Amino acid sequence: SLKYLFDTSPYKDYSVICTGLSGSEKAYFVNRLYMKHRAPVVVVTPSTKEVETYLEDLDFFTERPCPPLIYFPPYNITPFKYLSYHNETAAKRIRSLYQLIVGEVPPMVVTTISALMQRILPKQELCEYAELVMAKEGIDRDRLVDKLISSGYERSSMVEEPGDFSIRGGILDIFSPLYSDPIRIELFGDTVESIRLFSAVTQRTIKNISEAVILPARETIIKSARLTQVINRIRKQSSKLDIAVTTVRDLIHRIRKDGVFPGIESLIPLIYPHLDSFFDYVPKNTFFILVEPAELENIADYTLLQASKSFDAAQKESRLCIEPER
Repeated sequence: SLKYLFDTSPYKDYSVICTGLSGSEKAYFVNRLYMKHRAPVVVVTPSTKEVETYLEDLDFFTERPCPPLIYFPPYNITPFKYLSYHNETAAKRIRSLYQLIVGEVPPMVVTTISALMQRILPKQELCEYAELVMAKEGIDRDRLVDKLISSGYERSSMVEEPGDFSIRGGILDIFSPLYSDPIRIELFGDTVESIRLFSAVTQRTIKNISEAVILPARETIIKSARLTQVINRIRKQSSKLDIAVTTVRDLIHRIRKDGVFPGIESLIPLIYPHLDSFFDYVPKNTFFILVEPAELENIADYTLLQASKSFDAAQKESRLCIEPER
């Protein structure tokens, strides 16, 4: 069964239960709903297995020119594990959120219930970070490099995956999450001579472009002006959980030295005073299609249970962590 929810006014929501649909019929129904109302649609599936099929079916049924088809993926890592989130997954999430902000055509989004449950980068932070670079315009290279580092970009000799950047003389290579290929910015002094997309494999030019948007590599952006506030929140939470002073000192030293590091996403509530959710990024007139609502509810309950268990385990191991409800 499918359940879809929609706003008809600022005061009341409506829901409709649809049964008897199977296979690609579900995507056909979603497509017809979109074509009828020309409003944003978000399909919520139980797991990532259904996502790929849904996207393929939606692409097949949708009239050309095709409206934006966006996949907002989950991290698929239980909170408080301090594991490194995959660069490509982080890039897809940030690209999806940015497309929701700037898109002029109502999109069709496919995601999972676990992706919707986690609090995320505040919308305002993403808007403020986005950096437009234009050919034949001036640029402050040092400021841009500092900005890259503050959002988790890693400097490397060769740019190969999202979140990499390199500097060689007057050439600045950046793999921004917004693009499927890295960009090469050639500078003459403080002026951008040219911008082009190039292959991460062959390093050869794909095409020249007139402008490019640089997005953060990760959802955690540690600005130097707010570093003291972040450290104060870390100390407060550590004191609350009775974390060893040496552990806290090492963590703070690492943040001061490296800025954003792999696994810091587990501490995102300490990076920002307030977090947003996926729902803050979508318009009020969005249709939410719930695939197998009962199964979604079971997965949500299981996700919360696992987060609670991980939080308890982290506490026992004296690791800094944040209450699941935060």
